[in-house]
Amino acid sequence: MQYYNAYEMDILIPPVKRNPEFLKSINELASIDRGGLILQPKPDIYDNIAECDFSSMYPTLMVNQNISPETICTLDECPYNEEYCIEVPEVPFRLCKRKRGIVSKSLELVVEKRREFKNQIERGHDAKKYRLMENTLKGVLVSCFGYLGFKNARFGRVEAHTAVTAFARDVLLKTQEIGEEMGFELIHGIVDSVWMRSEGVPEYDRVAEFCRRVSDAVDITMSPKGVYRWMVIPSSRLHPSIAPLNRYYGVYANGGIKTRGIETRRRDTCLYVGDCQMAMIRALARGRNKKEFIDRIPDAQFVCQDYIEKLYKGDVDTRDLILHTRLTREPHEYRAMSRAAIVANQLVETGRELHAGQKVRYVMVSAESESPMRRVRALELFDDTTRYDPDAYATLCRRAFENLIPNQYLDGSNLIEEPRIPLQSSIY
Repeated sequence: MQYYNAYEMDILIPPVKRNPEFLKSINELASIDRGGLILQPKPDIYDNIAECDFSSMYPTLMVNQNISPETICTLDECPYNEEYCIEVPEVPFRLCKRKRGIVSKSLELVVEKRREFKNQIERGHDAKKYRLMENTLKGVLVSCFGYLGFKNARFGRVEAHTAVTAFARDVLLKTQEIGEEMGFELIHGIVDSVWMRSEGVPEYDRVAEFCRRVSDAVDITMSPKGVYRWMVIPSSRLHPSIAPLNRYYGVYANGGIKTRGIETRRRDTCLYVGDCQMAMIRALARGRNKKEFIDRIPDAQFVCQDYIEKLYKGDVDTRDLILHTRLTREPHEYRAMSRAAIVANQLVETGRELHAGQKVRYVMVSAESESPMRRVRALELFDDTTRYDPDAYATLCRRAFENLIPNQYLDGSNLIEEPRIPLQSSIY
């Protein structure tokens, strides 16, 4: 699209990137190279929460603000002109409106098409078809921002990438101000999504009015995503008083469950542990508010305990315990005996060829063994003698439980004991 528009605009397409980065001091780098704004949440259980998010925030900013490599100019080389200049918040350069940028022009049609597809979905017009088309364009728009800062992109420039995030930070700050003016408390914000708490159950009309005000103020469409019965922001395992920025889960008013960043969403989680955690969430989901959530923490414990006991009884299909990991380097380049390195070495010894970037699958068979090669076994090497390590998988189940509950609600009574049940055979 960029090459097509460059051709249509009579702009030569360079064979390689020719936009060097502006010279910056250390202080300038520290002040402007900060990415999108994230409002640091506190780990806790919240009720009366509404979620709202922007539609295609970064691409829309690129279109609205005419962000493109050739529209970037320094303050010294381009004296301010109210008619043509766009000030970029907190950065020492401006954007020019004298001509349309290649990148911003290339995105106009994609942003507009995606908006129209979403409207068709809302109207119920062949929703399945339009949802597939909308998701395809979403992938294009997500990629365009990263490509703008890619070092080898012919029409890329790091200053343009920085300008997008600078505008995005400003948008989220304005969103926070409008929310506070309307009596909402923003408990969390991640670049283009916000979670707000009100005194009582959020009224849809009030949330919609908030979205309308924000949309008018920043010229980017914001819409309500949903109202939660409750939402949980768990504690970090290493620093319990701090919440991971991208880990949360909750139950919508209609009973739907949303999870982000926890085991049920992670690609490196085996099916059994993921099912265990989802069963625990369903037990917690019977609570209608924070108080009832806390009352049902023991129910989630019982669910976890049941899954752990099945492990020790040998009642688990080993196929549900398969773990996945991706090789980050060539097998011979590993120095530490990580699980990925062990599995890679096992497969290489059987004559298989592996390279960095490939996925490998394995099961933990004796995780605490003094011999590294006995700790895990590659899926391809399974036979009738393969047995899983119940202790290792029980630890993962317990961790899945602890990752659901903020640290202040865990005490001695919440600890899940390790059953002493003789391990039975489990054949793949």
